[in-house]
Amino acid sequence: MAKMLPILGEIKGSIGAVTFRKSMNGPMAMVCKPVCRVDGQAGVPGAIDRNRALVAFLSRMWSTLDNTQRQAWRDWAAVNPQPDGFGGTFLMSGINAFVQLNHTRMRIWPAETFNELPPIAQPPAQVDTVNIGTGVGASAIDAAWTIAGTEVADDAIEVAISQPYCSAGKHACIPFKYNKQTAGNILLTSITGLCPEMWYWVRVRYVVVDGQVTTWMTGQALSSAAA
Repeated sequence: MAKMLPILGEIKGSIGAVTFRKSMNGPMAMVCKPVCRVDGQAGVPGAIDRNRALVAFLSRMWSTLDNTQRQAWRDWAAVNPQPDGFGGTFLMSGINAFVQLNHTRMRIWPAETFNELPPIAQPPAQVDTVNIGTGVGASAIDAAWTIAGTEVADDAIEVAISQPYCSAGKHACIPFKYNKQTAGNILLTSITGLCPEMWYWVRVRYVVVDGQVTTWMTGQALSSAAA
């Protein structure tokens, strides 16, 4: 557990595999969530460490912003509630918004620089429906989706997939791993290299190049047989 600077007093909640919380003595602490490994498909090696490093970098960069820039992020966060994963929304603090949007932007593209100011426009599109089915190829699942709004090729569609479900319906303690991204105007993908004839959950969302994300849309399918 690494002690963080007092400047992080506003940040709270989780970003990726990193959780921010108050320590017993008061200062903010950054905790990397434990990772459960079940099989060779249980995540990308080094992803947790890279995520933690990126969050720490952006947290430090918050201290380089001037008061006007910080207030702009606070103002943006106050009027842009984010999905909470339970069907509702929550309001972020200014530093939460700064770290979260820049983290998403730098993780997906990846960008070498961060945005000092928040977005000025809402996402132009979102995933409206998903259709997840057994793949045409070996050990694969095919995913297709529709878009509500006007998709932009410079934006991204992010696809995440769960660990395979066993016959008893149990799954790994980390339910999803990030699998791939496609351009914002591509509406289908094939997920390969899976365990054959196993059930998976797949979720899809639209991500704006400035780091804004929309709600995950989810489906389930049985992967195809091995070759």
